[in-house]
Amino acid sequence: MSILKFENRTPRSLQAMYDYMIDNNKTDRDYIFGIGINPPYAVAEMQFVQNVYYANILHPYLQVIFSFDSNVNYDMMIIKEICYHIGEVLLIDERQLLGAVHYKNERNIHCHYMINSIGIDGSLYKQKYSVRYYKEKVNVILSRYNLTPIYYNEGNSQFYISA
Repeated sequence: MSILKFENRTPRSLQAMYDYMIDNNKTDRDYIFGIGINPPYAVAEMQFVQNVYYANILHPYLQVIFSFDSNVNYDMMIIKEICYHIGEVLLIDERQLLGAVHYKNERNIHCHYMINSIGIDGSLYKQKYSVRYYKEKVNVILSRYNLTPIYYNEGNSQFYISA
C-alpha cells in the first residue's frame, strides 16, 4: 500500500536534511527536483527566504514522505514524475519545495519532500487542509497511473480513500 506521512519533527538542520535527501547511497541527481527552488542551491535559497523574514526559526522545514506500494513497477522517470505531481499537491501557496526519490532499495521506493516553513511572501507554514484532504488529492494522481491508493485509518475504521 502507498503511504503519505507528514513528519512533525525536524531533528535535522536544513543542511543535514538536504544531505540526507541527496545521499548517493539512496538516489542520484536525476531523481532530485525542486518546485520554486534550484535543487543544488536549495539550502541557500531556503535560508535566504528565512533570513529575509525571520532571524531565527525553530522548525525551518516541513518533511513529508510518500512511499510507493512495494509492487510498483514503473520506469524511474515515471516515478519521478509521480513524485513531482505529489509535490505540487503539497504546496498550497508560494513556497519552496525540494524533492528526492530514494530508489536504491527497490522494495522501498519513496520520496522525501522538504518544504520551506517560510513562504516567499513571508508567511509561516500552516497546514491549511486535513491529512485526509492531501491523501485524497494524492490518490487522484495514483489512479492516473493505476497505482494502489493510500490506505486511510480513521478511528476504528480502515479504508482506501476513493479518488
